[in-house]
Amino acid sequence: MKKILLYICLIAFAVSSCQNEAEEDYTMGVGKASAVKVKVNGVESWYSDFQSKAVDDYDGDELHLLLNRMFYVLTDAEGTFIKQDTIEQEELASFESMQFDLSKGTYKLYIMGEGTNMSFSHVIDEVRSVSAVEDMWFRIIRFQPVRHELFYATTDVVVDGSGIDINLDIELKRKVGMFDLSFNLADESKDKIVAINIMIPDGYLANCMSVDGSLGFDTSDISGSGYYWTYTPVQDDSGHYRFFMFPNLPDYEGSNKPKIFLTYSKNGGVEFFNKEIKLDDLKIEENRITSVNVTID
Repeated sequence: MKKILLYICLIAFAVSSCQNEAEEDYTMGVGKASAVKVKVNGVESWYSDFQSKAVDDYDGDELHLLLNRMFYVLTDAEGTFIKQDTIEQEELASFESMQFDLSKGTYKLYIMGEGTNMSFSHVIDEVRSVSAVEDMWFRIIRFQPVRHELFYATTDVVVDGSGIDINLDIELKRKVGMFDLSFNLADESKDKIVAINIMIPDGYLANCMSVDGSLGFDTSDISGSGYYWTYTPVQDDSGHYRFFMFPNLPDYEGSNKPKIFLTYSKNGGVEFFNKEIKLDDLKIEENRITSVNVTID
């Protein structure tokens, strides 16, 4: 009788062990794969009225009219790259969604959109090759204004092993702000702005973004301009100097502040005057317009 009871106990233990192993295997990723569909259902985009202090959502889905290219990176829970790709503008015209077949687990999807709205007179490729989430994905060349609008989004993708299809919607958000500079001249018919330089101290504003969306300042490509990064904005048809910039960095500790240095003529004359305007409170924010209006007597 004791032998029979021992035999029954051994069988029960074996069954229990098999069940525990099955449950453990399931938590380790065994299960049915899911078809994951991620739709980009719109991006925020500037309207023609640049005077609004905030930018409303653009609810359209014509990505090929809003983006020059769209990039994405898919990683596992540990940050290992699983897939990355670029969707070119001609492909965006028929783009419906990103599709992945994923086994049980937690994933992270990072998406970056390069806008078609150029804010500078020439274009240099600012998108970088990446292989880790902390890698620099986008960098402004020598701290010029951003030449394209830059959009970004990230989302978790959780696959439970049930095999049920997963549908996600995601919206790209603007990562840059717009700097809108204008001038009031004493006599618009005779006075003239001859030259403008914008001077920003190193580290005051971000100049790069990593895959995980973190903003920072990279000094590995020094232009030789010294403590200030200097560039000349281009006037648009409205008479404003408008361009996109990354936001302020919260840990800036320098004593120098941004400033405008301009040269102008008065009363139609050939004599030139110089003026320096300090921008002590310059605050660039994501998806916001910072307007600066300067009066020249």
